[in-house]
Amino acid sequence: MQWTEVHHPRGIFLGEPEIHHKIKQCPHCKTVYRFEDIGNLVPAHGNYSFDVIVEVGLARYRRHKQNQEIQKELENRFGLKKVSSSTITNLANQFLDYFAAVHYANSGAIKNTIYGHEGYALHADGTCEAGTDIIFVVRDGLTKLALVSEKIPTENIDDIADILKKCVKLFGVPLSSMRDLSPNIAAAKQNVEALKDVVDLICHYHFLKTVGERLFESIHAKLTTRLRSLKIRPALTSLRGDMVQATKQNKLISEEEIKRFIDDPQSMLLLDPLQLRRCLSYMLLRWLDDYGADLKGEFFPFDLPSLAFYRRCAKLYSILKKLLDKYSLKPHQLQTIQTITSKLEVMKNDQEVVETSQRLEIAERLFEQLRITLRFKNPKTKGVLRQHQVLSSVKVAAEMKDRLTMFRKRLHIIMEVNDDPNEVNDARIILGYLDKYWNNLYGHVTYTKSSGKLVLLPRTNNISEHGFDDIKQGERRRLGIKKLRRCLQTMRPEQLLVANLDNQQYVDAVYGGSLGNMPTYFSRFWQQGKEIRKARKQQASNHRIPISKKKLRDQEWLPKMEKAIETLINITVGNLCPRKQPCT
Repeated sequence: MQWTEVHHPRGIFLGEPEIHHKIKQCPHCKTVYRFEDIGNLVPAHGNYSFDVIVEVGLARYRRHKQNQEIQKELENRFGLKKVSSSTITNLANQFLDYFAAVHYANSGAIKNTIYGHEGYALHADGTCEAGTDIIFVVRDGLTKLALVSEKIPTENIDDIADILKKCVKLFGVPLSSMRDLSPNIAAAKQNVEALKDVVDLICHYHFLKTVGERLFESIHAKLTTRLRSLKIRPALTSLRGDMVQATKQNKLISEEEIKRFIDDPQSMLLLDPLQLRRCLSYMLLRWLDDYGADLKGEFFPFDLPSLAFYRRCAKLYSILKKLLDKYSLKPHQLQTIQTITSKLEVMKNDQEVVETSQRLEIAERLFEQLRITLRFKNPKTKGVLRQHQVLSSVKVAAEMKDRLTMFRKRLHIIMEVNDDPNEVNDARIILGYLDKYWNNLYGHVTYTKSSGKLVLLPRTNNISEHGFDDIKQGERRRLGIKKLRRCLQTMRPEQLLVANLDNQQYVDAVYGGSLGNMPTYFSRFWQQGKEIRKARKQQASNHRIPISKKKLRDQEWLPKMEKAIETLINITVGNLCPRKQPCT
């Protein structure tokens, strides 16, 4: 025995013991011998055991708890007191180090799991928050497992290709690849030899979104701007507020009485006529302001809110105008109804509003035909969003090419025989996108090479979008803030792998079927986790042009900057040669 090390580790299983670690050394070869079993409980040079690291990591990344909440959990459940907030942050980072180490070290077991489904569908996508680095994730579209997650400065071809190569090396060649319309991802895929012959699919949601934005963006913005300039909504909103205040001055009419009057007006003639007019006017304005009910809940360009508002205004104006034209009313009679009609008449008679809305409706009809062709409508009441999966089947996928071919022929006919230049232009735009992405829009039914089994592939990249949305939702819960730019800038890519724990097949393959085994697996791969932590700590600053605050606050910094800029100007204008050797 050469020396003794005294440790005071803390753990759920260990408690808080004082450990005397006796270190031995061979007197001949000088080999140092430590007690290796202690590494099964506590990482080397660590003060907290693996089970504490697991509890902190699960609380942070699965239950999205704040540091104070984790402190209380450790104290109340396990009796671990005085665990500082900085220690919890450090343990959470260690959790991600060990989790990623176990994940990649067990890629063979994960590969067997996904190939139990006859292969995997590669889904590639990255976050797109302005001002932050890109967290690029590759997922399996069939099991929804995150396979590889890396952070890159931009969505450039070389970095994406490296990530795809890593995925193929660890998990094999996929059945297909799914992406958005990013040309960089497409080019990166071609730089990976193993993926050149893999079916390349694009997300139908992103395809429709791009086509819709091209069709509607300028026209819808023009309609929105014109409606705002007419100030129809503010005027009607103010009038609705006046109705509410006026009804408080007299006896209120109940909702049941209003309902009975609407169902049978003759039976409720004894109601106060003035209050009745106010109530009916208020309800008309409420109906007009509820134009959002006509939308599908899918946002632009799948929803066109300004067009929906115009349609309700036009419909209400038509009804009121028809009623008022039947009678010769004096200005003071049904004054509110006449005011509403006059406000809507301004919009209805505005030539720019009418022409723009008609132009938008023409484009909307063609866009809806494209949606129907792609079977991108959910028969349920909910709209087809990234949060809702598109209903698909083998029949729908197998018929996709034929359906697109028929729609393509209709577009050619419109361009040849239609007299409306606007509709011809819309058909040309859609046809251009179809020609560009034709081979990527179908082929969602494939067969495995090994067994020849038929596999139905997803038609959207919603799986990746769901993963990003879940992460953001969890961070909003933990931080209590809406804008996550700074959070996403510092977020580690390994965090997106933690969602795999929701998949029991993943837990079976990697952790022996139970999350309770995680400390044991962490201890087995702590060396690999140590390498990940070492690489993480050696990474340069996230700022592309780093400068410390200490340097910025130096009194000599600004004068030095002045000289540096002057030198740069002289180089630019040619007064100073940038080469080391003087000019001859």
